[in-house]
Amino acid sequence: MNTQAQAKLFRSRLIQACDAHPNIPNGHGRKTWLKEQLSWQGVDVTLQAVLNWFEGKTNPRPEARAALAKVLGVTEAALIGIETMKPADDSQAIEAVNVSVHLSDGRPVEIRGLPLKLDQRDHDRLTKALAAYVSN
Repeated sequence: MNTQAQAKLFRSRLIQACDAHPNIPNGHGRKTWLKEQLSWQGVDVTLQAVLNWFEGKTNPRPEARAALAKVLGVTEAALIGIETMKPADDSQAIEAVNVSVHLSDGRPVEIRGLPLKLDQRDHDRLTKALAAYVSN
């Protein structure tokens, strides 16, 4: 398979994985969200690179592809079309949480897509800690 065909296959798998992920924005904001999540994983890519993946122009570097799979909760093999699209082992998946806090003047602040896997108790602790931090 040539490079252009591989990029187009990756594009379709990327879109499929994004559509199945519960925390990725639909349409506008999707590419920025992915770029930010990759950054949280220590993989810096440009927004143009992410756009190129979504347009089927290029494939990500191996380290970006591995981070994408982790962020999207799928296997790398599924992203490149070697196996069917299925969730990765849960221990590799990263869940993104949304945290809402209120500033001391009552204004709400939302942090969307924070890449953490938290139970409800830890989510509540984080929300409380953030509320205390932004109030100061």
